[in-house]
Amino acid sequence: MALLMSTPGFIPDLENSGFPLAVLPPPTGDLGRLVTNGAFGLFAVVDVEDKAKVEAAHRLARYLTSSEVAQDVENWQLAPGLRRSNMFYATTPNREVVARLVEYGIYEAPVATSAELGSMYGAALQAIILGEKSAQQAMDEIAPLYQAELDALNQ
Repeated sequence: MALLMSTPGFIPDLENSGFPLAVLPPPTGDLGRLVTNGAFGLFAVVDVEDKAKVEAAHRLARYLTSSEVAQDVENWQLAPGLRRSNMFYATTPNREVVARLVEYGIYEAPVATSAELGSMYGAALQAIILGEKSAQQAMDEIAPLYQAELDALNQ
């Protein structure tokens, strides 16, 4: 048995290979409620004088994050919906669990950290998954470097 917190992109491959897989919601921890995070490409609407253009941009963003686009364009939306009303992804019991977690998502702005820090973060996650280090230990080791880069980016 293994536990992996990851994006759902690998679920179809495991399902298609017949790998025994069960997707479960993450534990609630001290907050007593689910919190997940995720990301999607940024949809930005620039504040311009032409109100018709602003409204058109909002309509496009709503469409691109809706279940309607997934019905219009086959295989367009391979990730879970960004809205809890979008259950298009929920085609299997495992994917239904993932789709329902969207309601608890907190979307964080992407941060352009260095490739070196990204490699260190990946190595820390691997050490946790392999049981070589506790999550606290692995994250504490890279936290000062990570914070230093974030501080430098926010100046």
